[in-house]
Amino acid sequence: MLATGFCGLDHGSDEGPTDRPMFTANLAFRRDALQGLRFDPALGHGSALVAGEDAELLQRVREAGGDTVWCPSMGVEHVVLKERMTEGYLARYCAGYAEGLVTLRGASDTAWRCGWKLLVNATLCALLWGAARHQALRRLRHAAHWYGTLRGLLRANRTSPI
Repeated sequence: MLATGFCGLDHGSDEGPTDRPMFTANLAFRRDALQGLRFDPALGHGSALVAGEDAELLQRVREAGGDTVWCPSMGVEHVVLKERMTEGYLARYCAGYAEGLVTLRGASDTAWRCGWKLLVNATLCALLWGAARHQALRRLRHAAHWYGTLRGLLRANRTSPI
């Protein structure tokens, strides 16, 4: 479940600066690089958006001229609770993460297009579920992403002045 659900991030074996997305299960900062920046408490664990505080902080570090560096040799032991290794948690996490990204950056897709992508991926997930578990979990992640993106778009439209 973890290998196909959460742990698929691999930027290769070369260490160096990157502007690619990073997960913060194992993250280190030089204190001076943060320049007083902090995680946004409106995002992440305990908030309605579930995730996104790490992406938002990394975005602000980069905007302030800082680098993010991929370091594949950095070891970590990250304990994952049993209740976080379920399909339901994976779907909620992916949806919350996508909704957080829409809140931070806006969305380049229309609600109709997000709905279409959600429908396609949810259908493929259901069709693959029994026969091809790895592909089904990938489609579950994608469907949840588009659900969260759509939810973020609808939330933004509901709160935007007309």
